[in-house]
Amino acid sequence: MSDFPTGKGFEKMLAYTGHPGITTVGYNNLAYWAPQQKPWVQKHYTLHFVLHGSGFLEIDGRRHAVFAQQIFIIPPNELMMYYPNPADQWDYIWFCVNGAGAAALFKSTGANIRHPILQTDYGTHLTAVLSGLFKNGHFADDYRIISVFYEVMHCITQPRSPDRTDIKYMIDRNFQFVEFTIEKLCRDCHLSHAQLCRVFLKHYGVQPKQYLIYRRLEYAKELLRQTDLKLDAVARSCGYGDSIHFMKEFKRREGVSAGQYRKTHKTGPH
Repeated sequence: MSDFPTGKGFEKMLAYTGHPGITTVGYNNLAYWAPQQKPWVQKHYTLHFVLHGSGFLEIDGRRHAVFAQQIFIIPPNELMMYYPNPADQWDYIWFCVNGAGAAALFKSTGANIRHPILQTDYGTHLTAVLSGLFKNGHFADDYRIISVFYEVMHCITQPRSPDRTDIKYMIDRNFQFVEFTIEKLCRDCHLSHAQLCRVFLKHYGVQPKQYLIYRRLEYAKELLRQTDLKLDAVARSCGYGDSIHFMKEFKRREGVSAGQYRKTHKTGPH
């Protein structure tokens, strides 16, 4: 991790004009740099990899919490803003991409305006890869930057084997969304409810619905510890359309209310 710079941030413009073209790469450490406080529109695609800390992305009328080793992708011509969590301020690497093929390239990641956050199994690997962008506290040459970018893209677009691991992956990828249900998962996997439960239980020792609840509540605990989001916003961010249901589920599973959990476990300033 010592390869990353210690200043507030800087960027480099590239001479490369391929299709798509990586026009700029940057490093921001917003523990030092005050964020832009109002929404804006950009004319290019950007990919951000969060190295440490956490923050928020607001786009398409939704607020998304983003954590270390997650990626968020912003398409052009969309009103948006993103900023650090004051209690856990972040640093991140970003790439600007333009030109023919950029839309198709980012479409291949599965990210879109409603689902701009990417979970990846390669977070530790990508952190190490991204450290290769720097040499003696400065950005490496253009060819090295391009190589690193495409290694990132390779890791987040690798096809997955159509086996039982896809079921868990789909839950991990989609648990934050209210519209994601076990019934939808059955349809997407082309399995009956009984078949889905049998396969998942065999390999993971738990029913898929219980795993979905586990993922939602673990994320809720992370938000309660690290953010000041109101409880109804926490519920929505974790895939609960009904905050009362969320609070009942949380207390039943954790033994304390969500509000009490936050008081006991909150990190950073209260």
